[in-house]
Amino acid sequence: IFLPLITTAHVSRVLGAEGMGITAISLNVISYFIMTAQLGTHTLGIRTAAQDPARAEHVYQDLFSLQIITSLFSMIMYLAVLVLTHASMIMRIQMIRLAACMADCSWLLKGLERSDRYVLCALMIRIIDAVCVLLFVREGFAPLETYGWIQAAGTFVTAAVSQIYIRRLGFAFRFRTEHLSVCLKGSLKLFVPAAALKVYRIIDQGMLGMLAAAHESGCYACADRIINIPSGILEGLLVLPSQGQAFWKSCGSFWISGLLLQPSQEGLLHGYCLFQHAPDPCGTLQPGRSVLL
Repeated sequence: IFLPLITTAHVSRVLGAEGMGITAISLNVISYFIMTAQLGTHTLGIRTAAQDPARAEHVYQDLFSLQIITSLFSMIMYLAVLVLTHASMIMRIQMIRLAACMADCSWLLKGLERSDRYVLCALMIRIIDAVCVLLFVREGFAPLETYGWIQAAGTFVTAAVSQIYIRRLGFAFRFRTEHLSVCLKGSLKLFVPAAALKVYRIIDQGMLGMLAAAHESGCYACADRIINIPSGILEGLLVLPSQGQAFWKSCGSFWISGLLLQPSQEGLLHGYCLFQHAPDPCGTLQPGRSVLL
């Protein structure tokens, strides 16, 4: 919560409104390719691993194989965009985020509820990332590109760490295509609502980047980042997969970490719960076990 407040103040002072706008526009563009790379594998992976932990290794192999294919497809499309538009260096640096998306399998750890050490490690990486921003993002040392490298590298290292913890669980990866079409169909079903929500949240910055100057987009991005801090606190709350069934049975008020969800938020969570109770796209799950906030 507090790290973005510190780093944003420093970065905005060094980069200025125009530099912040260029960064915001590049992040907005890469977000669409990340959505294409992820599809609905993260949500499907969490649900599948929580429903049938005994088959977690097969789920990991199937969905990670699909994730590699979709990520490579997004990389090819993004490279084509870079070549055709003669993109700047900051746009090229964002390519690392697509590589991080391909390596990220934190959904398996979350589904198995074994993500405690991974979360602590990711927090340490974010702290190191913030320290690097404060130390190396300086005027006269290509601050825009340096900031992009630090942020993208931190994202990639965090994703790579998830593979280390998966190996520690004793899971081995083998590229599998037997259930690829079935898992792709299930991922697409979960991709639609996630993509609609994501586009709703980022389309304003994209439109501003096309219609206005870079410094105006930078001012808007900084203001939007500040006002979204409270929502980030709520989004950080996770209803563990094992608690999904308990919520399904109790249709009244639901408490999470001592915070009572408001009616609108409870309705959103209830909608996700109903959606999660749909028949499993991969044919390996039983309904009514997992829900994610």
